[in-house]
This record gives sequence, structure tokens and C-alpha cells, in this order.
Amino acid sequence: MKTDNDTMTGAGRLVLAAGAGLLPFFLFGTCGWASMPDATSGEPSLPSVKMVPKKLALFKNGYGTVTLEGKTAEGSSMELAGLPTPSYGSFWLSAEQGVSVRELISSRVKVTIPKSNYDRSELLAANAGKLIKVTTAQGGTIIGRVVEPANNKVRESHRPNLMGSLSSPVEDGRDMYRSSFAVAGSILLQTETGHVVLQEAAIQQVEFLETDISFPTWTTDRTRLVMNLEKPAPGKTVTVNSLSSGISWLPTYRVELGAEGHARLLCKATVMNELMDLDKVDMELISGFPRLAMPGLPSPISMKQNMSALFAALGSEKPGTEYARSLMDNYMSQARTPQPVFTMEKATAIDPGTVKQAEDLFFYSLPDFSCKYRETVTRNLFGGDIPYRHIYTWDIPNQKGLAEWNQNRDRGAAASPLDVWHCIQLTNGLNLPWSTGMVEFVSQGRLAGQSTLTFTNPGERVLVRLNKSMETMVHVSEETLSTEPVKVRSSSYQKHTVKGTLTMRNVSGRDMEFQVNKNIIGTPETVSGEGEMSSLPNWNRSLNPDGKFQWKLTLKPDEKKELEYQYTYLD
Repeated sequence: MKTDNDTMTGAGRLVLAAGAGLLPFFLFGTCGWASMPDATSGEPSLPSVKMVPKKLALFKNGYGTVTLEGKTAEGSSMELAGLPTPSYGSFWLSAEQGVSVRELISSRVKVTIPKSNYDRSELLAANAGKLIKVTTAQGGTIIGRVVEPANNKVRESHRPNLMGSLSSPVEDGRDMYRSSFAVAGSILLQTETGHVVLQEAAIQQVEFLETDISFPTWTTDRTRLVMNLEKPAPGKTVTVNSLSSGISWLPTYRVELGAEGHARLLCKATVMNELMDLDKVDMELISGFPRLAMPGLPSPISMKQNMSALFAALGSEKPGTEYARSLMDNYMSQARTPQPVFTMEKATAIDPGTVKQAEDLFFYSLPDFSCKYRETVTRNLFGGDIPYRHIYTWDIPNQKGLAEWNQNRDRGAAASPLDVWHCIQLTNGLNLPWSTGMVEFVSQGRLAGQSTLTFTNPGERVLVRLNKSMETMVHVSEETLSTEPVKVRSSSYQKHTVKGTLTMRNVSGRDMEFQVNKNIIGTPETVSGEGEMSSLPNWNRSLNPDGKFQWKLTLKPDEKKELEYQYTYLD
């Protein structure tokens, strides 16, 4: 077999031609590619217990509880393999009756791994002492053995808590692979007449005269967890539970709006797996308001950080910062809109699935769930018929917000006090809660809009924004009726009395149900019709409290309505 950069001689020797770049593994003496050698470790070999995932419960913040099982091996010492990295305080091991676990020992062990690609200088450095034939650019040949650099293997030890240790800030026992060939751009050969130094640029071709060739490798380390038993107990079940990152789920909803206030809600769950292969596990998807104190802090048993970093994290003011910065905070925190409860006599559910509750959390079950590492699986979760209503909301800011909008309206202010939102009020008529997620509305087979559905318990109502209404005409106007001087806490102020008018018109051709909210800075005095007014507690003892006017009304087609209110404020 030939490539652009290497040829096989009749004797089965490897020849590296000039310009050779990254090289693959080559099987000397044959015409085929060799398989990559396995990684090797310098630690004594122990029987391995393969821990297999059996059950998972997923939060929506990138974490999940994982239950794994394995069978004990022969002997009293064995390595537990296939474990995910546990969060601080979440690693628990148990064994069936007849197994007495004496201790668990974590350590960092060196692992030597072959390089799949390498250059000529790395290959030569890995074959120090081997006999080679070098053809120079001028056509001459030199035969000699590759000399191993004095600093080819340097072991540096850094133990900061021992006197006299090296101050070099490298990991304890770390092997630093330093090839003088790569640094100096040359090789050193020992010939029959002495030593010869050749620059890389002067080398046309290198031929290995021995078939026993070594491949370049690199050294890394991994965590090794050894379980020591009081006495051998082969074939017994060992169980590990932990909270680990790398797997999560998200719900999405589809609401098909039908006639006469009846809709069909469908929910699907998407599981994102960056943790491990899952084969027919019992999967549970968690909904609720979880309290995870330190999910982003690895357990000491994983040896992912040193002792100083661990105690620094434990002493920080915000140990759960990763949870606070989780994906889509609104979704992860299970945002919830409290609404009144309704009677569920006419509600029906279609295939709601099995929902369990543990204290304040709800668990959706997905039995026999399979998902490979770095796969994403989407499944239907539940569905059912639910009641809904069209509600149009108009929220008008206080006088300060109105003034700021008038000032910035020509610069394209995002929110307008003239925006009326078409909302859908959904009633959870199913026997399970809705977790926070994206919802898509469909009307007459067409996409009507997307929004966020907040956490809703069975029997509760939730109001979801659909789109800005194009079928209403509104107007806001305010006028000052009077101004008079007043004294408040020995200070002089001007008291202003303001009358406001909200004008609304329905141009849709059908009845429209409205909810109108008008905020003010000041004290509400009067409100028209069946409106309500209220003042918020003035805890900060500010000069003007915050107040609100509210109306609920229905407009007939082409009907026009004026809502009046009056308030006072000081300045």
C-alpha cells in the first residue's frame, strides 16, 4: 500500500519521505492499517464492575438523579466503572444483603493513550535507540541510532503542603513530554564515527531499519473509584444514586383552538442526553419548584477539583450559581401564574400518563426509555380536551411611563400604551400539572402564535398572550382639573387633580371580552362604571403611593366605550 508520504520497502521497513505531515498508524511488514492500541495505565489491574443506569429523574436545569446498578466481581477489591460525576452531597452507594462495603477510594491514575495523528519528529522521538537511515537533501545517507534527549521524560512533583517541594505549579506526579526534536527542529544520531545533528530542513527521507517500531503516545489521567469489601461476595447487586449534570428535559405544548370554547392540548417532552447511553431505563420527568443547593459543585469523590477549590466554593455566598444561570431562567424556575380554581366536572383527559407526586414535586413517567449519548429524544407526554376563552388585555402605564413613551415614540419605543393583547385563558382540566414551557396555538389548521405557558396546577386557569390585537381601537387622554397648594409633613407641595379617559372600540364583528388595567402614581379618587380602584401599601413612605384602576367588560361588535377615572398626586 502507498500513500503520498510513505512507501513500503521490500523488507517491510517504513520509509518517511520529505514533506510528511500527520501520519497514521502503520503495520510494519504487512500491507494494511493497524488498529489503534488500547490505552494503558500504570496502576495495578483490578476487576471492573460495570455500573448500568436503571432509573433517572430529570429536572429542567441540566441535572438529573441517576440510579445505577452493577454486580460485584471476584475478590474483595474492584473498580466501579461507568459512573457519572456526582454533585456535592449526592453520591450514595448501597448493596444487597450479604455485601459489606469497607471503604471507597478515589484516586487519579495515569493513562497512556496512542496518538492517532503525529508528525515525523514525534515518531522519531518515540523511537529513541532505534536504527534509522537518513537521506539528506543533497543525496547523502547517514545510518545511526536516534538519541533520546536528556529531558525527554521529566517528572515534576509539586506538593504545596510539604517543605522542600518544587514550586513549579504543575499537578503532582505529572509527566511532561518534552521532545528536543520539536523544539530545536533537529535530530541527534549516534553513528559508528560519532554523533551527528541534522536539521529537519536538511532531511529528505527517513527509513526505519528495524520492524519493532513504537508509536507516539500522550499521557493523561482519570478518576478511579475502588470499592473494598470486608470479604468477597461475587455476583451481588451494588446500587449508586447521584445527582449529575449533562441530561435534561423540556416540555412543549400545542393547543388546537376549536369552536365554542373547547380546545385540545397536546404536550411532548424532549430529553437531551449528554451524559451516557440509556437502554430501557425507567425515566421520570420532574415538574415543580426544585431546591438544589449546589448542583454545579462536584462531589469530592469525583476528584474534579482540589481541596482549596472545594472549600472556596462551599464558603461562597452563592453556592448554587450554576442553577441561577441555567438555561432559560423562566423555564427552569417553573414560572407560575396563580389563577382561581374552577370545577372540573366537565373536564376530560386523554391518555394523561402516570403522574406521581413526592412532596412538592410531580413526576411524569416514561417507562422503557432508551437514548444514546448525545442523542435527543422527543416523546408525546399527555393530551386532553380543555376549556378556553378569548380575553383582550389593555395595560396602561402610569403618567411617568406615558410621558417617557411620548418622548421616545418617534425613536421606535418597543412597548406602547396603545397595545391591546389578544390572550387565551386556558383552564387545566386534566388530572396533572402543566410544567412551564413553550406553547404553540393553532386555529383552523393554521399557526396562530407562540408564547410561554407557565406552571399551572389541575383546576387552575392561566392567561397566555397570543398576539397584539388588530381589531380594537383605543385612545388615552388625561387633563388636570385643578391644582392647589398643600402642606405635608411641614413641607409645601402642589396637589393636582387629574381626570383620565380611556376610549375603546370593537371593530372585530364579534363580542370581545376585555380586562383593562390603568396604573397611576398618586391616590385613586373615582372610577366609572363597574371599575375598581386600589392603592398599594406605601412602605417606602414616598410622597405619592402607587394606585390602580381595573375594569372587566364586554364590547359588542362596533361598540364604543369610554372609561373614566380620577386621581390626585403631589409634586
